[in-house]
Amino acid sequence: MSLGFEEKLDNLTIRINAHIKYSNFSLESWLEDVLPIKEGDQILDIGCGSGNFFSIYHKMSGGRGIIVGIDQSEELLFKATKQPIPKILVKWNMDYFFPFIDCTFDFIISTYAIYYATNIKVILEEINRLLKQSCMFYLLGPSINNAKELYVFNEMVFSFPIYNEAIIRTSRLENDFFHESNLIFKNVNLERVQRKLVFPDKYEFIKYYKATPLYEESVAKAGYVPSDEILFSIKQIPLEISKEMILLKGEKK
Repeated sequence: MSLGFEEKLDNLTIRINAHIKYSNFSLESWLEDVLPIKEGDQILDIGCGSGNFFSIYHKMSGGRGIIVGIDQSEELLFKATKQPIPKILVKWNMDYFFPFIDCTFDFIISTYAIYYATNIKVILEEINRLLKQSCMFYLLGPSINNAKELYVFNEMVFSFPIYNEAIIRTSRLENDFFHESNLIFKNVNLERVQRKLVFPDKYEFIKYYKATPLYEESVAKAGYVPSDEILFSIKQIPLEISKEMILLKGEKK
């Protein structure tokens, strides 16, 4: 079973904008509060996308750090080149061994990306290899409780329940990644962060829904694209969605 997914820039932009406008939680502000980045740190962002958090890394490293972003999407990396700060961008699939020497980075982060990796043990061992002694990694992603309202709505649209890939992805950080991390790293900790999206109307919700991997993969599975008329005809359109997040962090032994 493949868990990989290549993000589309337009869809990612729609979802990011929805979180900026309709979330009760600022991920950017939260990251500034919790990330252990120091001046001059060398930072690796796995699955960096369009580089939305580069400015935070740059600020926290005192403008003297080295920021390296990797992603498999050429489209997203091209947008990341527009970020007005120094950085190194590498087109790379995280299922392969990373093209960096041992003990290169002071901090490694992956935000809503790493749970798509095929082999958990391999990617965690790679993170361990690349970290300097006693340095930390932060992995962020959805919990098993994330966006349940969206899955209920999706079932009403396509008439089939949540598919196995989605279940596995949303449970990986708190289950498999947490277990394997404890075997490799020290001071491993898992935190739950409560968030939610509150849409002003059904039009904004449908716009968000159609930009999700859930919708895109359901269309592929069903073999058809539901019309907007069908989507808007569903009476139980949820305007509030839970977005519980997992933060998994640990330190190199």
